[in-house]
Amino acid sequence: MDEFLIRAWNAVVRPEDTVFHLGDFSMGLQDGARVRSIFARLMGRKMLVLGNHDCERPNLVHPVIASLEWAQPPAHQLEITDGGQHVFLAHYACRTWPKIRKGGWHFYGHCHGEMPNYYRSRDVGVDCPDTGFAPRTLRELTQQMKDAGVPEGAV
Repeated sequence: MDEFLIRAWNAVVRPEDTVFHLGDFSMGLQDGARVRSIFARLMGRKMLVLGNHDCERPNLVHPVIASLEWAQPPAHQLEITDGGQHVFLAHYACRTWPKIRKGGWHFYGHCHGEMPNYYRSRDVGVDCPDTGFAPRTLRELTQQMKDAGVPEGAV
């Protein structure tokens, strides 16, 4: 499985690309050498939004995760702009997010493709049916989502 995921990642990510990983980078953190080896083989600048399996306790990043050469220190959430689009990144799904009423997107992991899209919010884990087990661009992730109005009750 590791080899398949590494090949899938490197098939779509170039060395100059930035990839935002939305948590739970690796299971089996007790094997730090394996985790570091996998990380080193993945192309691109890697940024981590911390997931529940990346921490030993809520505010203590696991030493193996902390030892990896992330492009910036891992964070619990991030707000970025991609092609003029505002994107809120978190490990967990949110019912509301920054700029929800101004066209902002919300991407999350954690749910393993089991939670349906909600307005401009979706699970972007590599195990979702439409990701092909690899990182995807904003355009790819949003092409099937409707740019509908904010649903009643979404604040």
